[in-house]
Amino acid sequence: FKQETGVAVRRYLLWLCLNDAMDRAMGGASLTEAAHGAGFSDSAHLTRTCRAMFGINPFAVLDSRFVQAPKGDDA
Repeated sequence: FKQETGVAVRRYLLWLCLNDAMDRAMGGASLTEAAHGAGFSDSAHLTRTCRAMFGINPFAVLDSRFVQAPKGDDA
């Protein structure tokens, strides 16, 4: 997997979990609900993982200055 993608499987799966948690939070779930739904033990675990992977906490990811969700026909 790493040879083909350049990313280790474990790292890729972790990225998928982070993506799932952020989708849930952007959909209105609390960070704790989003963390649990995406497979993290709690929101602190989600925050540590997000910081380790991206250098910012989930609140910054959810801040519209950093992330813009597609709108209308852009989706």
